[in-house]
Amino acid sequence: MIHVRFETPTAQLLHHLKMASGIEVNKVVGYAVKQFLEQHPELKIIVKQYLQTIEL
Repeated sequence: MIHVRFETPTAQLLHHLKMASGIEVNKVVGYAVKQFLEQHPELKIIVKQYLQTIEL
């Protein structure tokens, strides 16, 4: 689960997008994160290494 904060203009734009198209903000954020990680695959390695070092 992720909690995302947007600046007011961005939040309003996403709200309008949802009202106009029915697309949920979660889907937009999920798509953006997926695209970001595909463009920067080295981040996956860094996150995996970090998760292996923490104790649960």
